[in-house]
Amino acid sequence: MGFEEFRGLRIAVTPDVLIPRPETEGLVERALELLADRPGALVADIGTGSGAIACALAAARPDLEVLAVDQSLGALAVASDNVRGLGLGSRVRLLAGDLLDPLASLGGSLDMIVANPPYIPSEVIPTLPVEVDALRAAPRPRRRPGRHARPPAHHLPGRGLPPSRGAGS
Repeated sequence: MGFEEFRGLRIAVTPDVLIPRPETEGLVERALELLADRPGALVADIGTGSGAIACALAAARPDLEVLAVDQSLGALAVASDNVRGLGLGSRVRLLAGDLLDPLASLGGSLDMIVANPPYIPSEVIPTLPVEVDALRAAPRPRRRPGRHARPPAHHLPGRGLPPSRGAGS
């Protein structure tokens, strides 16, 4: 196990998760800007991995509640360690499941969905450095007719964030 700094937080990382990237801090900043006029907002972090985004949002805004979703139990274990270690357990809830499935019972009551899924083409993954080895073992999102492989930015009108750019973009 190692540690990475993310928005001033000490985030534990293991081979079960991707290392939080500095450019992902921009996603957190933008989310915080969009949530500025929403006290007590409910936010979902899809594909939470280490929980860096969920923890950063909760640490920056003590009034937020964050639902951190991942289908990898290994990633959720790392996220759980980070949530507990940062004292955010009362405001960050971890949910196991595929993409938006664990949120179905909310009935659209989310204020925002954030996600920073791996966006590296499959054929490039075997050529990546060892730091991103989690991609090789990560379960692939299953696609179903009429479903997106990742949450669409338009899922919540006016509250979605544009995806960051990946390799070759």
